[in-house]
Amino acid sequence: MSPFCKLLDVRQKMNGHCRKPWNKLRVSFEHTYLSNPWVFISLVAVVVVLVATVMQTIYTVVPFYTQR
Repeated sequence: MSPFCKLLDVRQKMNGHCRKPWNKLRVSFEHTYLSNPWVFISLVAVVVVLVATVMQTIYTVVPFYTQR
């Protein structure tokens, strides 16, 4: 692009924005997991089940060590 082009500054800012790792990660996440509502619902279900499993494990193990 010509150095006198009005869009040169916009292009440089856009390229700078796209080069940031956090922005690349966010776009990759959105493209992979938010492209379809069913994929998002499955992701939420997996997180809920994982949290419930961890909580159940903690509540099962803690009384074993606190009863003396």
